[in-house]
Amino acid sequence: MQALPDAMAAAVGPERIVSGEVTAVARTDGGWRVTLADDTVIDGDAVIVATEAWAAEPLARGVDERIADLLAQIPCSSSAVVPMAFRAEDCPFDTKWFGILSPVIEDRPLLAVTLSSSKWPDRAPAGRVLLRGFVGGPRNQGVMERSDEEIIEMIRRQFVDLLGIRADAQPVFAKVYRWTGGMPQYTLGHLDRVDELERRAAAIPGFALAGGAYRGVGIPNCIEGGERAVSRLLGEWGIALEEDSAPQPRTR
Repeated sequence: MQALPDAMAAAVGPERIVSGEVTAVARTDGGWRVTLADDTVIDGDAVIVATEAWAAEPLARGVDERIADLLAQIPCSSSAVVPMAFRAEDCPFDTKWFGILSPVIEDRPLLAVTLSSSKWPDRAPAGRVLLRGFVGGPRNQGVMERSDEEIIEMIRRQFVDLLGIRADAQPVFAKVYRWTGGMPQYTLGHLDRVDELERRAAAIPGFALAGGAYRGVGIPNCIEGGERAVSRLLGEWGIALEEDSAPQPRTR
């Protein structure tokens, strides 16, 4: 996951990238102004807000109240991802699978498991089994209040119960990655809200929204949404991306 943004940043050039916490987005006579928490001010011709919906809402409030109100209607839940490695001798089960999902009816704290060492080559050294557990989500936000140590032990016990890892086996590596408010929930009426968001954003010169809160949380969805936002803004200046002008394959 880190390789893609690193490659994009390298292509842009680190000297052209400014990072920091954005506290305000505002229109100016000549374009747009972004203010950071350290009072750094960045002026530009256009702005794309590509944060989670809960972070985009206050930034959009000074641009368009209705856009901000619609963003506030997209709920987000938190989750944690926990990679955990075990010795192969502690995992006496068939490893010829990629992952499993835990259905709601089982009422488990574990949402899913990825067998990373089988799914991707060279992800773990010989003699090690690398697993990844997912917890949290809209039905189990309480788990996010637990400590890292508690979450690791909870997932370890789930691995013992579900997969057959030896009951006394301890991971040789484990780390908790928390994604606070990182899971947008597509509730009833979501697409109607997104349609209105996109219409209102399109009516504001130099302004666009992108990210996983709108038309899909997967990597391809987010890339597509970002490209769509960039294409629209460049189109305002009569500029077309190379892929926009390329002939499209014919479909039946």
